[in-house]
Amino acid sequence: EERTRARQYFQWLLAGEEAPSGLRSFCLPTSVLEGREDVVTLRVSAVEARQLAADASSLQGAEAEAKVMAALRQPSVEEALAAGARITVQRGDQTFKAKVVEASGADGGKLELRIVLQTEQGAGEAEETEEERELLIFSYDAGVNGLSGRALAEQLVTEALAKASEAEAWGDSGGGATGGDDKAWNAGEDTWASSGAPDSGAQGGGDLWGNWVGTGGSAAATEAPWRKGGNDGG
Repeated sequence: EERTRARQYFQWLLAGEEAPSGLRSFCLPTSVLEGREDVVTLRVSAVEARQLAADASSLQGAEAEAKVMAALRQPSVEEALAAGARITVQRGDQTFKAKVVEASGADGGKLELRIVLQTEQGAGEAEETEEERELLIFSYDAGVNGLSGRALAEQLVTEALAKASEAEAWGDSGGGATGGDDKAWNAGEDTWASSGAPDSGAQGGGDLWGNWVGTGGSAAATEAPWRKGGNDGG
């Protein structure tokens, strides 16, 4: 059984596709996955799928640590073009958004579609409601204790996606070393310079002590306050 499973995995790897980032995908119909005891399906959003594609090293690290094989599932042609699917039709330099309302004839190798063109508003809604993807995690080890196999891989992928989402949110808010904090700091420097920043000269703001105690920049004005009006011992 193990040799059969390993041979099948190898065949999928050869037939699968791999993106430049290293993220692989298998075109597997749901019928192949039904009844299998060596796979767990993790549903990810379209945004999360793009995050995995942008940094496939996190998924590859999870594979290596948990000793599993993972890939996004590409639906078959019949699944992708089933009734309700939203598609893009191109003719020459024209592009149209459409929705499949009926699909038939797949069993004979010829698929017939009946589609309805979408309005601009409908096309916009279609882009906002992108379909989820399925991340397949294969291993003989279910990882019941959560420390190995499929369970561990699922946990590692979930954590990696959470970190990627946090990083994107942090970037959008202008944080980070090159974000809004630097701009605020630079703006503060400009304000400090224009308001008479200390430059060790007798003109233009005097020394630091003069600025902090609100006096001028002369030596007399910056005399220590505890000496003014007091007994100097003379």
